[in-house]
Amino acid sequence: MHDLLPLTSSSPSSCTTSPPQVKVTTVDGPVELKIPPGTQPGTTLLMAKRGVPRLGSPSVRGDHMVHVRVKIPKQLAAEERKLVEELKELQSKTKVGAVPGAARVG
Repeated sequence: MHDLLPLTSSSPSSCTTSPPQVKVTTVDGPVELKIPPGTQPGTTLLMAKRGVPRLGSPSVRGDHMVHVRVKIPKQLAAEERKLVEELKELQSKTKVGAVPGAARVG
């Protein structure tokens, strides 16, 4: 059995395309976690040996699991909406950000 410590971390949707760092509270205090580029909502990241010490063996640590959640704004300012539209147009030209499952297999 694994000694896992789950946590949900939220970041703004703007952080999903550039690798952000989020502060994660662990049993030892706050730690900066780099979210890898392209990380999808619902992904679980593992912080090895950052979890709870094992009972009876304090030198053995469990893992800290971080569940990634993306905050999507309910309203956008005019400038933000314009930038989102520009990003969408750029992605359609370069085929970046294609729909998952539509990628070529092979």
